[in-house]
Amino acid sequence: MLFSKKIKRILCIVLAVLFCMPALASCGENGEASSESPESKGESTEESKEEESKEPEIKAILPEKDSYKLLFIGNSATSVNDIPGTLATLCNKLGMNVTAKSIVPGGYTLEQHSNNQAVYTEIEKGYDAVFIQENGTVIIPGGESAKKSLAAIKKLGEAVNKSGAKFCFYVRPPYGKDLSGVKNFDQCIEFDEHFTPAAAENNAECVYVNRSFAYAIKNLSFNLWGPNNAHTGTHGAYLIVCTFFATVFGRSATELDTAYGLSLSDAKLLQEAADKIALEGIIPWENN
Repeated sequence: MLFSKKIKRILCIVLAVLFCMPALASCGENGEASSESPESKGESTEESKEEESKEPEIKAILPEKDSYKLLFIGNSATSVNDIPGTLATLCNKLGMNVTAKSIVPGGYTLEQHSNNQAVYTEIEKGYDAVFIQENGTVIIPGGESAKKSLAAIKKLGEAVNKSGAKFCFYVRPPYGKDLSGVKNFDQCIEFDEHFTPAAAENNAECVYVNRSFAYAIKNLSFNLWGPNNAHTGTHGAYLIVCTFFATVFGRSATELDTAYGLSLSDAKLLQEAADKIALEGIIPWENN
Protein backbone atom coordinates (compact mmCIF):
# COMPACT_ATOMS: atom_id res chain seq x y z
CA MET A 1 0.00 0.00 0.00
CA LEU A 2 2.84 2.37 0.98
CA PHE A 3 4.66 1.43 -2.20
CA SER A 4 1.64 2.25 -4.39
CA LYS A 5 1.27 5.65 -2.68
CA LYS A 6 4.91 6.50 -3.50
CA ILE A 7 4.35 5.53 -7.15
CA LYS A 8 1.26 7.76 -7.28
CA ARG A 9 3.26 10.70 -5.84
CA ILE A 10 6.03 10.22 -8.42
CA LEU A 11 3.48 10.05 -11.23
CA CYS A 12 1.85 13.26 -9.98
CA ILE A 13 5.22 15.07 -9.89
CA VAL A 14 6.10 13.89 -13.41
CA LEU A 15 2.74 14.97 -14.75
CA ALA A 16 3.04 18.36 -13.05
CA VAL A 17 6.49 18.93 -14.58
CA LEU A 18 5.28 17.93 -18.02
CA PHE A 19 2.36 20.36 -17.85
CA CYS A 20 4.52 23.25 -16.58
CA MET A 21 7.28 23.00 -19.23
CA PRO A 22 5.36 24.74 -22.09
CA ALA A 23 4.41 27.58 -19.77
CA LEU A 24 8.03 28.00 -18.62
CA ALA A 25 9.23 27.99 -22.21
CA SER A 26 6.94 30.92 -23.01
CA CYS A 27 8.17 33.03 -20.11
CA GLY A 28 10.53 35.98 -20.54
CA GLU A 29 13.75 36.57 -18.65
CA ASN A 30 11.86 37.98 -15.69
CA GLY A 31 9.53 35.01 -15.44
CA GLU A 32 6.66 36.82 -17.13
CA ALA A 33 4.78 35.10 -19.89
CA SER A 34 5.87 36.21 -23.33
CA SER A 35 3.07 37.29 -25.64
CA GLU A 36 5.33 37.17 -28.72
CA SER A 37 4.46 34.29 -30.99
CA PRO A 38 6.90 32.75 -33.47
CA GLU A 39 4.96 34.54 -36.20
CA SER A 40 5.31 37.94 -34.50
CA LYS A 41 9.03 37.33 -34.01
CA GLY A 42 9.33 36.66 -37.72
CA GLU A 43 7.41 39.84 -38.51
CA SER A 44 9.65 41.86 -36.18
CA THR A 45 12.76 40.50 -37.91
CA GLU A 46 11.34 41.35 -41.33
CA GLU A 47 10.44 44.88 -40.18
CA SER A 48 13.96 45.50 -38.85
CA LYS A 49 15.41 44.25 -42.14
CA GLU A 50 13.14 46.62 -44.06
CA GLU A 51 14.17 49.54 -41.85
CA GLU A 52 17.85 48.75 -42.41
CA SER A 53 17.37 48.58 -46.17
CA LYS A 54 15.52 51.90 -46.41
CA GLU A 55 17.46 54.70 -48.08
CA PRO A 56 17.89 57.93 -46.10
CA GLU A 57 14.96 60.29 -46.54
CA ILE A 58 15.67 63.11 -48.98
CA LYS A 59 14.93 66.46 -47.42
CA ALA A 60 13.71 69.31 -49.61
CA ILE A 61 13.71 72.94 -48.49
CA LEU A 62 10.30 73.50 -50.08
CA PRO A 63 7.39 71.02 -50.20
CA GLU A 64 5.83 70.01 -53.49
CA LYS A 65 3.21 72.55 -54.56
CA ASP A 66 1.63 74.14 -57.65
CA SER A 67 3.86 77.22 -57.84
CA TYR A 68 6.89 78.80 -56.20
CA LYS A 69 8.02 82.39 -55.68
CA LEU A 70 11.73 82.82 -54.93
CA LEU A 71 13.66 85.94 -53.91
CA PHE A 72 17.44 86.23 -54.26
CA ILE A 73 19.41 88.87 -52.35
CA GLY A 74 23.11 89.13 -53.12
CA ASN A 75 25.49 90.54 -55.72
CA SER A 76 27.21 89.56 -58.97
CA ALA A 77 27.86 86.03 -57.67
CA THR A 78 24.11 85.61 -58.18
CA SER A 79 23.52 87.85 -61.19
CA VAL A 80 26.38 86.70 -63.46
CA ASN A 81 24.96 83.99 -65.74
CA ASP A 82 21.54 84.81 -64.26
CA ILE A 83 21.39 82.00 -61.71
CA PRO A 84 17.80 82.77 -60.56
CA GLY A 85 16.43 83.12 -64.09
CA THR A 86 18.15 79.97 -65.36
CA LEU A 87 16.88 77.97 -62.39
CA ALA A 88 13.32 79.17 -63.02
CA THR A 89 13.55 78.44 -66.75
CA LEU A 90 14.80 74.87 -66.26
CA CYS A 91 12.18 74.21 -63.57
CA ASN A 92 9.41 75.49 -65.82
CA LYS A 93 10.59 73.16 -68.60
CA LEU A 94 9.78 70.31 -66.21
CA GLY A 95 6.23 71.56 -65.80
CA MET A 96 6.88 73.40 -62.56
CA ASN A 97 5.70 76.97 -62.03
CA VAL A 98 8.66 78.92 -60.65
CA THR A 99 9.22 82.68 -60.64
CA ALA A 100 12.35 84.37 -59.34
CA LYS A 101 13.04 87.97 -58.29
CA SER A 102 16.55 89.32 -57.64
CA ILE A 103 18.10 92.19 -55.69
CA VAL A 104 21.75 91.85 -56.69
CA PRO A 105 23.76 95.09 -57.07
CA GLY A 106 27.42 94.42 -57.85
CA GLY A 107 29.78 94.02 -54.91
CA TYR A 108 27.07 94.39 -52.28
CA THR A 109 27.45 92.90 -48.82
CA LEU A 110 24.67 91.61 -46.60
CA GLU A 111 25.32 94.51 -44.26
CA GLN A 112 24.46 96.91 -47.10
CA HIS A 113 21.34 94.91 -47.92
CA SER A 114 20.28 94.87 -44.26
CA ASN A 115 20.37 98.69 -44.22
CA ASN A 116 18.24 99.02 -47.36
CA GLN A 117 14.53 99.52 -46.66
CA ALA A 118 13.66 98.44 -50.21
CA VAL A 119 14.89 94.94 -49.34
CA TYR A 120 12.44 94.64 -46.45
CA THR A 121 9.62 96.01 -48.56
CA GLU A 122 10.29 93.29 -51.13
CA ILE A 123 10.49 90.54 -48.51
CA GLU A 124 7.08 91.60 -47.16
CA LYS A 125 5.48 90.99 -50.58
CA GLY A 126 5.49 87.28 -49.78
CA TYR A 127 7.81 84.56 -51.08
CA ASP A 128 8.15 80.84 -50.56
CA ALA A 129 11.90 81.19 -49.99
CA VAL A 130 14.40 84.03 -49.68
CA PHE A 131 18.06 83.29 -50.49
CA ILE A 132 20.84 85.56 -49.28
CA GLN A 133 24.39 85.54 -50.68
CA GLU A 134 27.39 87.25 -49.10
CA ASN A 135 30.41 88.96 -50.61
CA GLY A 136 33.31 86.54 -50.14
CA THR A 137 35.75 89.29 -49.17
CA VAL A 138 33.67 89.91 -46.05
CA ILE A 139 34.02 86.31 -44.84
CA ILE A 140 37.72 85.98 -45.66
CA PRO A 141 39.90 86.88 -43.81
CA GLY A 142 37.21 87.26 -41.14
CA GLY A 143 37.50 89.63 -38.20
CA GLU A 144 35.20 92.60 -37.80
CA SER A 145 33.70 92.33 -41.31
CA ALA A 146 32.64 88.72 -40.66
CA LYS A 147 30.97 89.81 -37.41
CA LYS A 148 29.05 92.51 -39.27
CA SER A 149 27.96 89.87 -41.76
CA LEU A 150 26.52 87.71 -38.99
CA ALA A 151 24.68 90.71 -37.52
CA ALA A 152 23.21 91.45 -40.96
CA ILE A 153 22.16 87.82 -41.34
CA LYS A 154 20.26 88.00 -38.07
CA LYS A 155 18.54 91.24 -39.07
CA LEU A 156 17.50 89.93 -42.48
CA GLY A 157 16.51 86.58 -40.99
CA GLU A 158 14.08 88.19 -38.57
CA ALA A 159 12.30 89.87 -41.47
CA VAL A 160 12.23 86.74 -43.63
CA ASN A 161 11.01 84.46 -40.84
CA LYS A 162 8.33 87.01 -39.91
CA SER A 163 7.12 87.03 -43.53
CA GLY A 164 6.56 83.27 -43.46
CA ALA A 165 9.13 82.52 -46.17
CA LYS A 166 11.89 79.96 -45.79
CA PHE A 167 15.11 81.75 -44.87
CA CYS A 168 17.95 80.26 -46.93
CA PHE A 169 21.67 80.82 -47.38
CA TYR A 170 23.21 80.58 -50.81
CA VAL A 171 26.58 79.44 -49.52
CA ARG A 172 28.53 80.91 -52.37
CA PRO A 173 31.18 79.32 -54.59
CA PRO A 174 34.84 80.16 -54.08
CA TYR A 175 36.84 82.42 -56.35
CA GLY A 176 38.98 80.87 -59.05
CA LYS A 177 41.99 82.57 -57.50
CA ASP A 178 43.44 82.91 -54.02
CA LEU A 179 41.51 85.23 -51.71
CA SER A 180 43.70 86.85 -49.03
CA GLY A 181 46.08 83.93 -49.51
CA VAL A 182 43.34 81.28 -49.16
CA LYS A 183 43.11 78.78 -52.04
CA ASN A 184 39.75 78.11 -53.66
CA PHE A 185 39.17 74.69 -52.07
CA ASP A 186 39.89 76.12 -48.61
CA GLN A 187 37.61 79.08 -49.32
CA CYS A 188 34.78 76.53 -49.58
CA ILE A 189 35.52 75.38 -46.05
CA GLU A 190 35.65 78.92 -44.66
CA PHE A 191 32.34 79.83 -46.27
CA ASP A 192 30.86 76.68 -44.72
CA GLU A 193 32.17 77.56 -41.28
CA HIS A 194 30.62 81.02 -41.58
CA PHE A 195 27.14 79.96 -42.65
CA THR A 196 26.47 76.54 -41.13
CA PRO A 197 26.41 77.73 -37.48
CA ALA A 198 24.50 80.84 -38.56
CA ALA A 199 21.82 78.64 -40.13
CA ALA A 200 21.19 76.89 -36.83
CA GLU A 201 20.99 80.22 -35.01
CA ASN A 202 18.64 81.90 -37.48
CA ASN A 203 16.19 79.13 -38.43
CA ALA A 204 17.71 78.97 -41.91
CA GLU A 205 18.49 76.35 -44.54
CA CYS A 206 21.67 76.13 -46.62
CA VAL A 207 22.18 75.61 -50.33
CA TYR A 208 25.76 74.36 -50.19
CA VAL A 209 27.09 75.50 -53.56
CA ASN A 210 30.51 75.77 -51.91
CA ARG A 211 30.50 72.02 -51.29
CA SER A 212 29.53 71.28 -54.88
CA PHE A 213 32.50 73.35 -56.03
CA ALA A 214 34.83 71.64 -53.57
CA TYR A 215 33.67 68.28 -54.91
CA ALA A 216 34.18 69.42 -58.51
CA ILE A 217 37.63 70.81 -57.72
CA LYS A 218 38.64 67.42 -56.35
CA ASN A 219 36.92 65.13 -58.83
CA LEU A 220 36.22 66.93 -62.12
CA SER A 221 38.49 68.62 -64.65
CA PHE A 222 36.23 71.52 -65.67
CA ASN A 223 37.25 75.15 -65.45
CA LEU A 224 34.44 76.52 -63.28
CA TRP A 225 35.29 80.21 -63.62
CA GLY A 226 35.24 82.93 -66.22
CA PRO A 227 38.26 84.87 -67.53
CA ASN A 228 38.67 87.06 -64.41
CA ASN A 229 38.54 84.08 -62.01
CA ALA A 230 36.18 86.10 -59.82
CA HIS A 231 32.87 85.03 -61.36
CA THR A 232 31.79 81.59 -62.46
CA GLY A 233 31.89 80.47 -66.07
CA THR A 234 29.23 78.39 -67.77
CA HIS A 235 30.22 75.09 -66.11
CA GLY A 236 30.33 76.71 -62.69
CA ALA A 237 27.02 78.48 -63.21
CA TYR A 238 25.31 75.26 -64.27
CA LEU A 239 26.70 73.51 -61.19
CA ILE A 240 25.15 76.25 -59.03
CA VAL A 241 21.76 75.86 -60.71
CA CYS A 242 21.86 72.08 -60.31
CA THR A 243 22.73 72.39 -56.62
CA PHE A 244 19.84 74.80 -56.08
CA PHE A 245 17.38 72.50 -57.86
CA ALA A 246 18.35 69.36 -55.95
CA THR A 247 18.53 71.11 -52.57
CA VAL A 248 15.41 73.27 -52.78
CA PHE A 249 13.09 70.71 -54.38
CA GLY A 250 14.66 67.43 -53.22
CA ARG A 251 14.83 66.09 -56.78
CA SER A 252 17.77 64.76 -58.72
CA ALA A 253 19.51 67.34 -60.87
CA THR A 254 19.66 64.69 -63.61
CA GLU A 255 16.04 65.65 -64.38
CA LEU A 256 17.21 69.02 -65.68
CA ASP A 257 17.83 70.04 -69.24
CA THR A 258 21.23 71.48 -70.08
CA ALA A 259 21.91 75.23 -70.07
CA TYR A 260 24.52 77.74 -71.21
CA GLY A 261 25.20 75.59 -74.29
CA LEU A 262 26.83 72.77 -72.31
CA SER A 263 27.05 69.30 -73.82
CA LEU A 264 24.93 66.49 -72.41
CA SER A 265 28.03 64.67 -71.16
CA ASP A 266 29.36 67.72 -69.30
CA ALA A 267 25.93 68.52 -67.89
CA LYS A 268 25.50 64.98 -66.57
CA LEU A 269 28.76 65.12 -64.62
CA LEU A 270 27.78 68.43 -63.05
CA GLN A 271 24.26 67.16 -62.27
CA GLU A 272 25.73 64.13 -60.51
CA ALA A 273 28.14 66.33 -58.56
CA ALA A 274 25.22 68.45 -57.32
CA ASP A 275 23.32 65.32 -56.28
CA LYS A 276 26.32 64.12 -54.28
CA ILE A 277 26.06 67.23 -52.14
CA ALA A 278 22.33 67.92 -52.03
CA LEU A 279 20.90 64.40 -51.93
CA GLU A 280 23.71 62.26 -50.52
CA GLY A 281 25.02 64.81 -48.04
CA ILE A 282 28.66 64.44 -49.00
CA ILE A 283 31.07 66.98 -47.48
CA PRO A 284 34.16 66.83 -49.75
CA TRP A 285 36.75 67.76 -47.13
CA GLU A 286 35.46 65.05 -44.79
CA ASN A 287 35.59 62.27 -47.40
CA ASN A 288 39.22 62.10 -48.41
